[in-house]
Parts: sequence; C-alpha cells; structure tokens
Amino acid sequence: MNFAQLMALASGHAEARILQSALSLGIFEALENASLASAAIATKLHLDPRATELLLNALAALDILEKRAPAFSLTEPAKQYLLRSSPRYVGAMILFEGLSWQAWKELPEAIRSGKPARPANMYQEDPGETKIFIDAMILS
Repeated sequence: MNFAQLMALASGHAEARILQSALSLGIFEALENASLASAAIATKLHLDPRATELLLNALAALDILEKRAPAFSLTEPAKQYLLRSSPRYVGAMILFEGLSWQAWKELPEAIRSGKPARPANMYQEDPGETKIFIDAMILS
C-alpha cells in the first residue's frame, strides 16, 4: 500500500457521506426530469442554497452529477442506480450504509468496553430505521 492508497482509505467516509446525504435529501429525484440550478434545487427541497450548491459541486466532482453552469443534471450511473424509479436502484442499500454509520462511529468505544456499538434489535425501535433496513434487504 502506498501513501495515496492509505489516505484514500482513511478519507473514504467523506465520499460515502456525500452520496448518502444526497440520497436522503432527495437530490436525485429533484433532478429526475430536468437539469436545474442549485438555487432551484434548494428551493424545491427546502434546503440552504449555499450548502446545496456545495453538495452539488461535490457530487459533480465525484462524477455522480454533471455540471453545465449553472445547471446540474444526472449522469447515466445516477439515473440507473440512484433514482427510485429505476429497476436497478441501489439507493436503499446506500441509505442503509448511512444508517450503519452510527455504529461504525462507536467502534473505538465498543472495542474499549467489549459492548456492542448498537443493540441487536434489527433496526426495530425506530420506524424510519426499520423502513431503511427493510428496503435495503429487499434489494439484497
């Protein structure tokens, strides 16, 4: 492993959280039918305009969105895998990975204490978590 690979491994959470956040906010559905400027997306989804533009630019840098100033649009992979209307949608699994983030965040404490980072309740306590879990398992 070289330094670049090590650093990519150490910072991989950033790209994952960008994608998970975009899915949970509805960014891809907002762009399903047309290219839009960041301000229009922010208005449509009731988001902060500046923060929305930063997120959209990050998605464009990751080649998930295409940017032709001032508008953003979906790339072909985004259309195939990130739209709920697509038969190849994997967004539910990506959202489940985001849900798992809390448990992974607690890994050092779990190792210190020997106690689980999360209760073994199969995501049954919170209805929102239950839906994410079931949706992800349907894809598996």
